[in-house]
Amino acid sequence: MSRQNRAGLVVVGLLVVTMLGCGGRRQPAGATATAPAREASATAPGTAGSEEALSGEVVNGVREVKVEARRWEFVPNRIVVKRGEPVRIIAKSTDVAHGFGLSAFNINEKLPPNKEVKIEFTPDEAGEFEFHCTVYCGEGHDRMRGTLAVKE
Repeated sequence: MSRQNRAGLVVVGLLVVTMLGCGGRRQPAGATATAPAREASATAPGTAGSEEALSGEVVNGVREVKVEARRWEFVPNRIVVKRGEPVRIIAKSTDVAHGFGLSAFNINEKLPPNKEVKIEFTPDEAGEFEFHCTVYCGEGHDRMRGTLAVKE
């Protein structure tokens, strides 16, 4: 089964669970008070008629979002955060060298293959900002783009 088909099945499964009202979060057995504070949220846009969900999760006051870079896409290609909230993007290339450029926040990081790169910033302006690959990675390089949506 291809990676896209598996991802589609996961999305369908999450939608079914949400529609059935079974999406509640439970505390894991044996959790301690010293575990990092986390706030769960979806990484996909909300459904019609609802607010768009924030990406990733809050860990010790920082919104962490995992991003995978691969020919020729970012997954997810839309990241939703709050203005004024610290953000940590944990980016990883799964094939060749890529880059993560978000010029509105003066970010240009190289993503070597199979290494996580942490990109930290605090968005001080609401709006939609494009991010893109900054390291030439082949014929689809120019289409390797995404959007950072910063909500009030």
